[in-house]
Amino acid sequence: MNKSSKTIIAVTLLCAGLAQVNAKNSHEDHPPRPLFSAIDINGDGDIDFDFDFDFDEFSSQKAPREGHQTVFSKIDKDDNGVITKAEFMSHKPPKKKGRK
Repeated sequence: MNKSSKTIIAVTLLCAGLAQVNAKNSHEDHPPRPLFSAIDINGDGDIDFDFDFDFDEFSSQKAPREGHQTVFSKIDKDDNGVITKAEFMSHKPPKKKGRK
């Protein structure tokens, strides 16, 4: 095997390793999003959040770091008190801040 073949193989292996590290890190930035249907407990096609009650569809999920009300407001683009499937799917969770 000549020197250029060994260099190509080494670079290919390095790129494959970096791709795996990047894939792992991107997964850590965004924990898996729950399915819309798993949150829409009553199956009406909307996720509601009633600030006056202890139980509702949205707050039945694990509390995000920003709190239920803050996150709900960010996803509910038209501010009507419900999250539609379109609003849910178009929301991009924020990335975790990197450590320096």
